[in-house]
Amino acid sequence: MKKITLGALTLLLITTACRDDSYTLSTESTPNLVTPALHTRVSDSQSPLTGIVEAYPCLQGSSIYFGNYVNNTLSVFYGFYNVQDGNIVGDNNREVCRQI
Repeated sequence: MKKITLGALTLLLITTACRDDSYTLSTESTPNLVTPALHTRVSDSQSPLTGIVEAYPCLQGSSIYFGNYVNNTLSVFYGFYNVQDGNIVGDNNREVCRQI
């Protein structure tokens, strides 16, 4: 058992020592972004939607999330909108931005 633990620890040390610490995320600007129009409705309801709508850009017909552009940089942050009586309100929304 001690040999297995010692072997795993040695492998872990070798793996972490070989890691490239100089990796940085790309900061290149992405032009040609578009913000699609957002329309909300609640089915089978008499009252319009009020609350927060979260928008996750996905591939059509699937649940594969491919990110959202925030400050011209691809990020994992989804879009969200404040909605009151069915209309988008406020200026603190994180809009969905996609490449053309």
